[in-house]
Amino acid sequence: MDNELEYMYWLILSVDNELRCMFCLSLSMDNEGIHLLDSLSTADDG
Repeated sequence: MDNELEYMYWLILSVDNELRCMFCLSLSMDNEGIHLLDSLSTADDG
């Protein structure tokens, strides 16, 4: 039986309160290692 864990990370970056980038990473960890399931990034320059 494989143990599998899923993690979702949200990163919000702001530069001088003007440029905002948001990253969403979905990771899966099992007995073979860590796998990237999905990634999403958005940039809003105002």
